[in-house]
Amino acid sequence: MKRDLTLAIETGIGGGSLSILEKGSEVGSCEGTEKIARSEELLLNISQLLSKNRLLKSDIKKISVSRGPGSFTGVRTGISTAKGLQKSLQCECSVISVLEAMVLKTNQSGKVITCFAAGRQEVCWQIFESDGRGDIKNINSPQFSLLKDFLPALNIYQEAVLILYKNLPGCLRDFGVDLDSINFLLAEETAAKYLGLRSEQVSKTIESSPLYARDDFFT
Repeated sequence: MKRDLTLAIETGIGGGSLSILEKGSEVGSCEGTEKIARSEELLLNISQLLSKNRLLKSDIKKISVSRGPGSFTGVRTGISTAKGLQKSLQCECSVISVLEAMVLKTNQSGKVITCFAAGRQEVCWQIFESDGRGDIKNINSPQFSLLKDFLPALNIYQEAVLILYKNLPGCLRDFGVDLDSINFLLAEETAAKYLGLRSEQVSKTIESSPLYARDDFFT
């Protein structure tokens, strides 16, 4: 029986992640332990994930890929691989900001701040206005800040829902931050899964400019 799968690809944060979803439920996922830098490695990981879950490439009907923010090499690799698969599989493709996708961690309306660790005691973050039902608007562009500069900025947006990606709490602890003093939601799923879920809410094909950061932000 033919499946209707969404393949989600995130290659800009750390080692990257992959997720396969069917009707909003994840049926398979994996995370990289090292930065994905070459398209052949990414294609191999995708093939292995499909094989592990006894799925076929022909079952993929939609691809969701991160447009960043992330390393230049990683984001470029993810998008080029996704576009190549889209052409060969003749399926839909959505190119989505990973910070925007993370808003799905909450169903609350109002201002939402999403953020993840970008290495070297730095953080990438962005503010959105959400209606809690999928309508998400940018309040600002993605920001890259030192942790010491990011934390005071949160005082300005105390009413916002703060969502930390799972690689950030450890960095905050290392920086000496008492997490019990911060009201936040932890986006504990892979970044790829949030991309896949977000792709179900947006138009079939999105052409968006990549959001690059210098590679050494993510080392």
